[in-house]
Amino acid sequence: MADKLIVKDFGPIREAEMDIKKTTVLIGPQGSGKSTLAKLVALCRDKDWMDLIMEKSSPINLLDYGIQNYITEPSYYSFNAKYFNHVYQHKVTRRSPNENYPEQEVIKVIKAKSDILYSNKVFELMNLLQRPIYVPAERILFALISQSFFSIAVNKIPLPESIAQFGSKFEGARQKLTEFRSVLQNVVYKFENGKDVIIVDDNITINLAESASGFQALIPLQMVVEGFFEEGILSFIIEEPELNLYPTTQKNLVYYLADRCTKSENELMMTTHSPYVLAALNNLIFAYKVAHNHPEKAAEVEKVIPRASWLNPDEFAAYFVADGTVRSIINPKTGLISENELDNVSDEIGDEFDSLMDIYRNAKNEKVH
Repeated sequence: MADKLIVKDFGPIREAEMDIKKTTVLIGPQGSGKSTLAKLVALCRDKDWMDLIMEKSSPINLLDYGIQNYITEPSYYSFNAKYFNHVYQHKVTRRSPNENYPEQEVIKVIKAKSDILYSNKVFELMNLLQRPIYVPAERILFALISQSFFSIAVNKIPLPESIAQFGSKFEGARQKLTEFRSVLQNVVYKFENGKDVIIVDDNITINLAESASGFQALIPLQMVVEGFFEEGILSFIIEEPELNLYPTTQKNLVYYLADRCTKSENELMMTTHSPYVLAALNNLIFAYKVAHNHPEKAAEVEKVIPRASWLNPDEFAAYFVADGTVRSIINPKTGLISENELDNVSDEIGDEFDSLMDIYRNAKNEKVH
């Protein structure tokens, strides 16, 4: 059963209800609330929930995700997950185990954890919980200040907590990965001589801080994904993966994220403005459907799209966020994204061109007559 998020009167969101599946995508105009919903999912999956269960109720630190000013008196949200329920109402957060995991067992585990008595039950519960890895749109910052991040932390230069947490994960991943191949063709990342560099076509070395904006947006994202995707059960929540990337690279990145971020029990949530991201996701769903419905053709499908990137339509959700609410844009018959609201912009541009062409033709006719 999918996790469910319900939100009312919270920032730009007036009323919204959505299922959070293995892969979930949010699209919509700027300021519509996509990031707000994504941040609430990250907040509700925060590891600190274990400490709050003992208290039964506690204020929650919305400041960590920069959404503390979205609260009004009627603000409400609930997150119903597989092993716990999380409810915010009247400026108080309440978390509790659900029926799938008896409360007394959770309490025992927390007590054992506090006494540093790591029994099998502790590890069992810890392994059942998803840890959020939030990748903000501001990730490009770390391509520019990566060498200075330690001094920024030591000197307590204020950064929003979600950005600082991403920086910490970037630093942790960089200590483990000194080299990896980017989703960009013929590009390799290396950490050498204390610097982040990219090597293009095996012979051109460029400092990441001096590279193109697409590299600066992509490398920190891929660094963190590559460094953590095999560590426990993770919920990757990524803002605008398409930032500064050419359409072909956007497609390749989506295929990469579907592979890495949905492995095993991991989940992937993305916010996007890009029709190329949505088209790529539809390809991954359709690849699964063709191979599932015609197993004899699976090998042929795999030659077009790698099997590791296929997405099960039953484990996929996509929502359009606008006017304070959300609506699913999945065709229930096909499981594919059936409506791309971004195409309306193309239609609008086309209509304006047609109007200009009509004016132009009329002007030519008038001149002839």
